[in-house]
Amino acid sequence: MNIEQAFTMAVGLQKAGRADEAGRLYAQIAASDPHFAPAVNNMGLLHALAGRKETAVALLRQALALVPGSLNSWNNLASLLIQLDRREEAVRTYRISTRLKPDQPAVLNELGLLLEGSKRPDEAREAFARAAALDPMEAEYANNLGAMLRSDYRLEEAAGCFRRAIALNPQHSGAYSNLGTTVKDRGSFWAALLAFRRATTLEPDFAGAHWNESLVRLLLGDFVRGWRGYEWRWKHGQLPSPQRSFSKPRWDGSPLRGRRLLVYWEQGFGDVLQCVRYLPLLAQMVGAEKGGADGERPILLECQHALLPVLRSLPGVTVALTGAPLPDFDVQLPVMSLPALFGTRLETVPSRIPYLSAEPDLVARWGERLKGPAKDGG
Repeated sequence: MNIEQAFTMAVGLQKAGRADEAGRLYAQIAASDPHFAPAVNNMGLLHALAGRKETAVALLRQALALVPGSLNSWNNLASLLIQLDRREEAVRTYRISTRLKPDQPAVLNELGLLLEGSKRPDEAREAFARAAALDPMEAEYANNLGAMLRSDYRLEEAAGCFRRAIALNPQHSGAYSNLGTTVKDRGSFWAALLAFRRATTLEPDFAGAHWNESLVRLLLGDFVRGWRGYEWRWKHGQLPSPQRSFSKPRWDGSPLRGRRLLVYWEQGFGDVLQCVRYLPLLAQMVGAEKGGADGERPILLECQHALLPVLRSLPGVTVALTGAPLPDFDVQLPVMSLPALFGTRLETVPSRIPYLSAEPDLVARWGERLKGPAKDGG
């Protein structure tokens, strides 16, 4: 049996799932003829599948040293480098592949994804555009190009790409969601709702589409459905503050009856300042103002350090700083889930003011500092 016949047999064993036998035969071929690059390449792939990725990289580079023009080896190497999170090396490797053969839309799309993840939007847009031009019937390429155009605020062009992706693949939930976000940015809120609803009909657990729909509903004043849908924010996974993990259960709005509630901060200062307006209402509901010492108050608020001076003016609430040990509590809730639990409508947003006040010493100190300079001669 010559080398070509042995290689054909090894490939057959590999396709049949008999990786160990295939690997031994590839090794025999490489030992017999160290310049037989296909055997070295396939040995690399088998090592990659077995989790020996650094060995696989070395073998693929060895195969490329033997045959520098092997597109399969370059593309296999790039894919492996991505798995190893060696993204810049993967970019360089894909670029070599596309120089050798420019008309590889799938490779250009992978290159675009890498560049997008590396925060190189202009290069990513160029790669996606080339992929879409080479294969105008592939919905994913149109969708990816649209996403980059949208990030560049070329909203009309982006919407056209998303509509093309939907025309090519009517089941493309991501394209519907992207279209919704784009038309929302153009002020077409009702069209955005239709697009988001279509996305979640196709993919019921599509957190990003649910969350974006909730934002539009809040903009339109549909607070009940908007705040309810806002709970998808945690599954969306793109908030500046992650969801906290506590051993104590989440509060469901039921009477506290002696239980202590922790309300904890999330997102930015403005979000917290807007939603703590519900805490005095909670304190009234449980009679917190008539409680004993501060430590006995059933409402505990964890806040950012910078907001402590103003938030400790909330009546009936004990304020704790984030990062410090928390007092004991029984149930917990993120602060921006309060509007949903209260069933807030536009007309029922707590509007009693002031619900916050600055510390008197700070008011006096800044009052003095902000006084205009005294004028000569009285």
